[in-house]
Amino acid sequence: MIGNWILFVIWNMLFGIFLCIVVIFFVCRFALRYELFGKNYQCVNMPENNQNKDKTIVTNRKARYEYEIIDNIECGLVLLGSEVKSLREGKASLADAHARVRDNEIWLIGMHIPAYKQAAFEVTDPLRDRKLLLHKSEIKKLARKILEKGITLIPLRLYFKNNIAKIDLGLARGKRQYDKKRVIAQRDAKRDLQRERKEINRR
Repeated sequence: MIGNWILFVIWNMLFGIFLCIVVIFFVCRFALRYELFGKNYQCVNMPENNQNKDKTIVTNRKARYEYEIIDNIECGLVLLGSEVKSLREGKASLADAHARVRDNEIWLIGMHIPAYKQAAFEVTDPLRDRKLLLHKSEIKKLARKILEKGITLIPLRLYFKNNIAKIDLGLARGKRQYDKKRVIAQRDAKRDLQRERKEINRR
C-alpha cells in the first residue's frame, strides 16, 4: 500500500513538472515571436493595397485648353473584353471624343480604342459609340445642364480604378479666343520659369 502511494505521488510530481515545462516552452516561444522582452507590444498597420489607386490610361490634353471645365463626374463604361485588353496596354485616345445624351442614356462618341491584335474572332470598330454608366437621376441633371448655351460633355481622363475602367467626364464651356491666348501665355511663362530654375541649379 505504502509503495503504491509513493509511486502515485512521484507520478503526479513528474506530470506536474512536465506541464510546467510545456507552459514555459510556449510562453517563451510567444514572447520571442512578438518581442515582448524589453519592448512594448503594439499593432502595426499594414500598408494599403496599391490596387485601390487610380491608374491613368490616357488624358485629354486639349480639353482644358479648348474648354472651361465647370464640373466633372466619374462614369463607368461598357466595353468589350478585347477593348479592356487594349486599354491595359495603354492604347486609347480622347482627342476627338465627347459625350451626348441619347434616349435617356449617355454615350461616349469618338473615343479611339485600337483593335487588340491577339483577338482572333472579336472584330470591333475602334471609334464605335460606347455607353456610359450613370444613375438615371444623374443623367437627368446632366441633360438639364446641357440645355444651357455652350455647355458640352468632354472626357478628361480614362483610367482604371480597382481594375475597372472609368471616365472622368467634364461639364465644359467653350473658351473664347482671348481665354485661349491667356492659357498659352500662362503656359509659356511657367515654362520659362522652370527653365530659369534649372539654369540656377546648374550654377
